[in-house]
Amino acid sequence: MSGTPARSFASRLFYLFLALLWGTGIHFLTVAPPRVGPSSFLWTYLRNGGHAFLFSVLALLLGLGFPGGGKRRSILWILASAFGFFEEWSQLSVPGRSASLFDAATDAAGAAFGAEIAAWVLAGNPLRESGIRIRRLILLALPCLLFPLADTFFG
Repeated sequence: MSGTPARSFASRLFYLFLALLWGTGIHFLTVAPPRVGPSSFLWTYLRNGGHAFLFSVLALLLGLGFPGGGKRRSILWILASAFGFFEEWSQLSVPGRSASLFDAATDAAGAAFGAEIAAWVLAGNPLRESGIRIRRLILLALPCLLFPLADTFFG
């Protein structure tokens, strides 16, 4: 073993099942008719920023489910981001919904953040490189905060 904690096939399958359920939930949120909520700046920002949270969790669950998931951040990012782009595209066929490049960018930023968290969780000794990982997480969190802000102002 290379310092990575062993995970059983059953636990990996469980996390993949959770990822499937989470992705299904994202899909149902995507194809549901839009709900009208408060039109305040804060509410709009939180609604736009929710994309980052949803796709961070998706990438984290995928990372916990895939063998060697923590070391395959780019694959996790590609899978979760592709799903986000697909979901944005599918909104074009839902009455009252529209696709947004800002939302797709926020989905991808959230996926990168979640993939990094998966790598950190699965590291054999997470404290060994914690300074580097914390700086990387902060850098990955910035787009998760800024893309929804841009969507709130310009979207």
